[in-house]
Amino acid sequence: MKPRTRTEGRSGDVAAWEAGGPRSLGHRVRARATIVASADGPGNRTRFDTLRSEPPITLRPTPDALYIVGSGAGPLGGDELRFDITVGAHACVDLASIAAQIVLPGPTGERSHQITNVVVGPGATLRYRPEPVIAVEGCDHVATTVIALASDATLVWEESIVLGRHGEGPGSILQRLRIDRGGSALHRNDLAFGPRYGGWNSGVVLGGHRCLTTELLVGPGAGVDAALAERTKQTMSLGSGAGREDAAMVLTLS
Repeated sequence: MKPRTRTEGRSGDVAAWEAGGPRSLGHRVRARATIVASADGPGNRTRFDTLRSEPPITLRPTPDALYIVGSGAGPLGGDELRFDITVGAHACVDLASIAAQIVLPGPTGERSHQITNVVVGPGATLRYRPEPVIAVEGCDHVATTVIALASDATLVWEESIVLGRHGEGPGSILQRLRIDRGGSALHRNDLAFGPRYGGWNSGVVLGGHRCLTTELLVGPGAGVDAALAERTKQTMSLGSGAGREDAAMVLTLS
């Protein structure tokens, strides 16, 4: 089945946004992207039933992965972006991006928000490895990710933050990550950096570093055993009970 793709501009009214379309209110932008994947036919070949996007988030399928393309500036202060990802039973999705996401301050000083909701079904796999998010000086951004995994789903979820471009100070960014597995809480974590948050650059947080990569590995095929075998202080088990160690988090500072 050919994916249904919609790419729209930054225009419309409140009714259009409530119906799933974009909305522009002065300098504010609301945009949504949706991915729905399912397994079909012999070998559980993955197909995309829905690919829907609007600037600044545009989705482009290729033979090796599904890519996020930055088709507009942002998010800017005051923008609200929503990203919904559903990977159906036994489907497999590799999701990446073409380039870094640049988070910019807006003219009003408001916060920008991105909310990502993810569902990964039974026996399904999602590997998410985008390019870094760069928090430009003066920005104030909140990124909230909520992931619901089936008990036998596989997840690789990687996020990298760069605080400021070359030669400038950092922006402020709050990352909230919530992961449930089989209906129970697996991981809850908030990471807050930048001048809005006291102590963010202390020795117990970033310690002078400007880049942080967080990688969450869950389930069969996620490479948990290899990560835990290293047993470095940057790797921790997210053991899910019953004596299993099949979930881990790896932190990398640079």
